[in-house]
Amino acid sequence: KQGSIDYELSLYMMRKTDDIISYRDPVTDQRTTVNSGETLHRGVEAGVGIPLHPEWRVDTSLAYAKHTYEQWSLSGTANYSGKEMEMAPRVIANTRMTYTPEFMNRGHIQAEWLSLGSYWRDPANTSKYDGHDLVHLHARYPIDKTWELYGNVNNLFDTQNAETSALSSGAPVYTVGLPRTAFLGVQAKW
Repeated sequence: KQGSIDYELSLYMMRKTDDIISYRDPVTDQRTTVNSGETLHRGVEAGVGIPLHPEWRVDTSLAYAKHTYEQWSLSGTANYSGKEMEMAPRVIANTRMTYTPEFMNRGHIQAEWLSLGSYWRDPANTSKYDGHDLVHLHARYPIDKTWELYGNVNNLFDTQNAETSALSSGAPVYTVGLPRTAFLGVQAKW
């Protein structure tokens, strides 16, 4: 609702037994599907949206979670019990500042900051990806009830980042995130 403060808070805890996961052997680099025994997933997610002025609004959300292998050993070769799950950041945050001026016909211009925290690259917890911060810009302009113009600039500051990072044969491997990327488009609704 316009002009109101919106908020939400979620807490969760999930224990999974006989969880089937994909495992990459750090020596042979072979990927296999295995039973991880027992995993524990705990976290809190919070979000708040605050109108600062009739044309300005800030929305922010934060997730803090911890995902662990409670019991998991691989045929006597490795024991990951008590270790954090790989590729599972503890912190993910997002903040958006939205400007909705009258001249934009209920459209908006929005700056977004996304922060992805660090995470372990491997189930043995020997190597970490540091995480990254990205800034995006978004704009929408409704022409009428059917047509809308939009534009996005993702990774505004051209920050080096990884979509994912893992270990392969003991060395970090990255799925490289996109550099600064711009999109312009027209959308029709009917």
